[in-house]
Amino acid sequence: MQHVLSSQNICFIGAGPIVEAIIRGILQHHDMHDHITVTNRQNTTRLEELQHTLNVNIATTKEEKKQSISKADIVILGMKPHNVKEVVEEIEPYLSQKQLIISIVAGLSIASFQQLLHDRIPFIRTMPNTSSTIGLGVTGIAWSDEVTTEQRQLVKAMFEGIGIVKEIEEEQMHILTAIAGSAPAYVYYFMEAMLKGALDHGLDRQDALDMIVQTVIGAGQMVNITKEDPATLRKNVTSPKGITAAAIEKLDEGEFDYTIVSTIDRCVERSEEVEDMVNKINSTP
Repeated sequence: MQHVLSSQNICFIGAGPIVEAIIRGILQHHDMHDHITVTNRQNTTRLEELQHTLNVNIATTKEEKKQSISKADIVILGMKPHNVKEVVEEIEPYLSQKQLIISIVAGLSIASFQQLLHDRIPFIRTMPNTSSTIGLGVTGIAWSDEVTTEQRQLVKAMFEGIGIVKEIEEEQMHILTAIAGSAPAYVYYFMEAMLKGALDHGLDRQDALDMIVQTVIGAGQMVNITKEDPATLRKNVTSPKGITAAAIEKLDEGEFDYTIVSTIDRCVERSEEVEDMVNKINSTP
């Protein structure tokens, strides 16, 4: 499958950090600089930066964009959600059913895209999170009925270059957003509070941050390596009436479990709201 991916022409529409991360992930495993082209609507400086740092092709003129999109086996949509309708209208004449369209656009549903395109080109919806930019991301993938088994494997090979990949039903994109897409922010928020507590007790800021970061990494790796349930690992660290038990009691007083679950519920709800908004914007005549 690596050989098959290496033979594909890929055109990225959009040049943001996640696009750059995907390209870096591909190039780390496949020598296909000549097979990758990046274009966007206006920011030529950003395209030139990617061309210089990643040694990939860029398309800046209307004719270059037409040629790059037309010859692409895979077209990856990475524009802002509110620009989808306008961009799709621009590129529609250059698309065909032989191509695979991949979206990393937040909130853009499969049905909404196919309605915009007035065609049933194979379409895959993805949701990578920000940790993808360092190769430790989580990407959820859902696809239209037109996507073949081979195309699914191609896309998995592509996104495994920036982390782990989970195939999910499209309606599960909202919960994936809550526990992976938005979730790094919850962890950073927790680390902020840990750092504040450390500073209140006189620790040097950098020393405290180093210890907090290593603790978070270590705890995650303990779950990953041991395959133990997080609840089991927590109990193993929490001796009855001990120091950790006293700390956990304080979390319980603040309804920590309820707060986190409520956070996830609200994130799911907001993700649904954003999807409705994005699809309405892009379906407006």
